[in-house]
Amino acid sequence: MSLAPDLADAIEQAIGLARGEPFRIAAATAVSGGCIHRSWCLNGRDGQRYFVKTNAVAQADVFAAEADGLGALAESGVRTPGVIALGDTAEHAFLVLEHLTIRPLTREDGLRAGEALAALHHQPAPDYGWHRDNYIGATPQANGGADYWPNFFARQRLQPQLARAAANGYRGAL
Repeated sequence: MSLAPDLADAIEQAIGLARGEPFRIAAATAVSGGCIHRSWCLNGRDGQRYFVKTNAVAQADVFAAEADGLGALAESGVRTPGVIALGDTAEHAFLVLEHLTIRPLTREDGLRAGEALAALHHQPAPDYGWHRDNYIGATPQANGGADYWPNFFARQRLQPQLARAAANGYRGAL
């Protein structure tokens, strides 16, 4: 499997624009990293590496929402891959991220992650929710605000999932 030529060209241009200098793909290797998207490790001719997600152009908003969320997490102090570029062609959408080398979680890493998560949840906000809707995988997730967290969680998280379960035949008791 390889990147379509028009998609590879668009990704090279988007990375080049973000970097302020041309970027050329030396190798594109399919990798795991998403159940609904194709994921790639791109190696540039200059040694730079990027993690790229691709999908049909109809999924462009999924990538836009992910980029927005990653930016907000990063602003709050949570270490996330940096968003390099976001774009599309007539047929494909893509999200280019900083390539991070993943390693086993150490105790210290776990403590830092917990501290970052706690700091994230101490960020002041006018209500519970988010300024835009986003996705859980390919499923739209509404984020309209509520002034009381249990109401937000029940209406925006539990009710939609339970309705989807019922629509797909689940009739069991909780």
